[in-house]
Amino acid sequence: MLPAKSSCQGSRLLRPMGARGFALEQHIDDSKFSAFSLKLSDEQREFQQLARKFAREEMIQREKHFDQTMAYPQEVVEKAWELGLVNTHVPEKFGGLGLGSLDGCIIGEELAYGCTEMATTMEANGLATAPLLVAGTDAQNSKYLGRLVEEPVGGLYDPALGPMDFTMITRAT
Repeated sequence: MLPAKSSCQGSRLLRPMGARGFALEQHIDDSKFSAFSLKLSDEQREFQQLARKFAREEMIQREKHFDQTMAYPQEVVEKAWELGLVNTHVPEKFGGLGLGSLDGCIIGEELAYGCTEMATTMEANGLATAPLLVAGTDAQNSKYLGRLVEEPVGGLYDPALGPMDFTMITRAT
């Protein structure tokens, strides 16, 4: 049996906001919780707004084309890279932004709002670089992570086959 008066009284649940997405419309008072806060910092809000704007202006309008043609969204990835929305996890000492996991989730969520396939393509480098970040030497990190911040490259793409096809014919030497 539910209590007559909920401890969450006054808070709102997620509600649909049109054809795409959901919005939490009411301020969350997390002062009652001492261990962890999900309040976004000013910098996180800026990245969130930037990624949201990018998703709306660059990704949504092209989603259908890339879905139908299976073409790699090179120009979209390049624009996202130029704005700093790709490879955000690369540490500052290797030329990256050095953002944390929560920051990456905030950006990734907004990009996925635009197109999950393109967002996955943009975030795929995180899979390839995780072993380097965990166990790589400074020389290895500098060599491989440095390339990610120097130009918009990806590790799961073969021009002959398309993105993320695990039957690739290109071989690393």
